Amino acid sequence: MEQTPGSIQVRASKYDPLVGRAVPSDVGGASGRSTRGRINGFSSDSRERLLRRAVSLPWDEGVGPGGIGMVTFTYPAIFPKDGRVAKAQLKRLYERWRVRYSVPRGMWKMEFQERGAPHFHCFLGLPEQEEQLWAWLLRQWYEVVGSGDEQHLYHGVDISRWRWGTLGESRSRVGEYFARHGAKGWKSYQNRVPEGYVSPGQFWGVWGLKPDVHVVPLSRREYVHQRRLTWTLDGKNRGRSARKGGGDKGAFSLSVDGMQTGDRWVGSYVGAKLEGSGV
Repeated sequence: MEQTPGSIQVRASKYDPLVGRAVPSDVGGASGRSTRGRINGFSSDSRERLLRRAVSLPWDEGVGPGGIGMVTFTYPAIFPKDGRVAKAQLKRLYERWRVRYSVPRGMWKMEFQERGAPHFHCFLGLPEQEEQLWAWLLRQWYEVVGSGDEQHLYHGVDISRWRWGTLGESRSRVGEYFARHGAKGWKSYQNRVPEGYVSPGQFWGVWGLKPDVHVVPLSRREYVHQRRLTWTLDGKNRGRSARKGGGDKGAFSLSVDGMQTGDRWVGSYVGAKLEGSGV
């Protein structure tokens, strides 16, 4: 069983989550290289990996003096149509941020506007108040892009401070925004590579934070019991009956208030809970 600040997962597997796993390349601050093949779009598998990674991060460690928020970087009328160029520009911005404030902490995701231009959403700890940070970032992004467009100098960056309750209560919204926003419906184009855009590369990555994973080995009996509880929690979160399954099919659920939900519903140590349960 794996508990993170925002999720619970029970599965029958020989995989040890504490051993390194290939993760999406962190533009600017790479902690590993992906072993996956060529990327041509934001797949459902990548979306699911992003969601699970987002809720596993210790976001409390990422909060800066200015709080935490979504920083969006957009392009002027002329924009790169090569993902390698766009990612190189994001990397240069990362380096400028690192030199001025230290390593940024958070996640980034690339999306596309209807006109075909890429843009980057970065959910990050804000190292100073948003007004001061915004003014600095406008100039830095303008220079990194080599814009030359005066309008872009004033409109190329947007900062929206996190105001959706505490991180513990609503951390899953971070993952849901990144992973599910635009997946279907009227903004699905944001996750499709436009015609003529080449080498999109990774759609998302992590800066300065590492997953906080707590692992509890389970016996077969414990596994079956914990899987049932996790299905129940997932059903509660979704507002519907618990899913059913058998065999070695595992279970995953968002933990709506962090480790507290996991401790309350599943328990960080399960052996004692099974005594007398008849499982």
